[in-house]
Amino acid sequence: MESMGAHEPSTLTDLPLELLLIISESLSPIDVACLSLSSRKLQVLFRENETELLKAQPGETWLPKAIPIHGGIWNDDRAAFLLRLSLDVPPYFFCYTCSHLHPWEMVGPRGPAFQPRNRLRCQGRGLTLMTLFDLCTYYNFDFFHVQLAMRGFFYGPRFGISTKSLSYTEVRLSPSQPVTTLLSVQAGICPDTPSLYMWIQHLISVTRSNAAELLLGTRDIMVCNHIIRDSSVWGGPDVADFVSHCLEAYRSGAMAAPELKRCRYCNIDFKFDIKEYGDDGLALVITRWVDLGSGITPDGTRWNCHLPLCYDKMLGAPDLLGDSRNVFENLPGESEEELLSRNISYLSSGKYKAVMGRFNKTTWFLQAESRVPRSLFSRSLAEGYRAILALSVSEETRP
Repeated sequence: MESMGAHEPSTLTDLPLELLLIISESLSPIDVACLSLSSRKLQVLFRENETELLKAQPGETWLPKAIPIHGGIWNDDRAAFLLRLSLDVPPYFFCYTCSHLHPWEMVGPRGPAFQPRNRLRCQGRGLTLMTLFDLCTYYNFDFFHVQLAMRGFFYGPRFGISTKSLSYTEVRLSPSQPVTTLLSVQAGICPDTPSLYMWIQHLISVTRSNAAELLLGTRDIMVCNHIIRDSSVWGGPDVADFVSHCLEAYRSGAMAAPELKRCRYCNIDFKFDIKEYGDDGLALVITRWVDLGSGITPDGTRWNCHLPLCYDKMLGAPDLLGDSRNVFENLPGESEEELLSRNISYLSSGKYKAVMGRFNKTTWFLQAESRVPRSLFSRSLAEGYRAILALSVSEETRP
């Protein structure tokens, strides 16, 4: 019979020190560092492992395999450790730019409110994706946003942002031309891949007598990183060619259904069209469907292939024409026709001035499908962003 005073180990910390050290030898440095955070006894025992992972800084104790992406470099082990740790602290996420944990609410709104004060110190060091489609937009979209949207999808709303928070509509008046430009962005997550998809549409609007201005109105707009204003990487038509073709068909009365096309490098689906609206309105419509990947790391090809100077990251042509469009159209939400109809309605009779927030003399916008009161522009980041989040939540819960 066993002695009544015998002590059977019931937890890991009850094991003898020697046995704990033997166990640690079969674990990776990341596992040991995580183990050290589970109790004070283990932290004292394995403190060195945790410290070694956390002290790695650029130019100091980096692994030979250091990866420069999005303006930053990260240490593989440090990143893996902090990524795992971030799952236990939902308000924080791992930043690939500076290799630290940040409160994800500090990433701030995607639109112009609080810009550039809403940025983390490391935010914006890399390339913001939307400037690859529109050089003049105030919409800020970095890898942070893909990462946080996918975190919210994988782990729940405490860990990241909703796809609705990425939606954005902006109207700009040209100071030198009779041109009005509308940019509209919607996002959705395909659970099968899983991957974040974005629908990006431009409407360049003029009066019908000024149809020729449509060509000049696209001088700051690209289809993608590979099909820009006056040239294309792959030697095919550029933006000016597509616009000229649409204008020629419109003037000759030979407009047909817009043809869906795809970039062979990044697999963006896109199309050009011309629409008449109202009594005298004419709009060039450029629509794109973009697959941005799973947001796990910023060296993913489906993110990198959209960035400048990353032509070696091209996807090739594994997907069929229309894949990105079909995926997005099958996600819950408004259809392509409904989104286009809504955007045209904003331009009709200057409706956007009544329903959107005014940012400056030439720009109006909706952020997360909500009008942001101008009074919020001057508030502190924490105060203002909470107010914008509250607006977004109230819209979602409104019957």
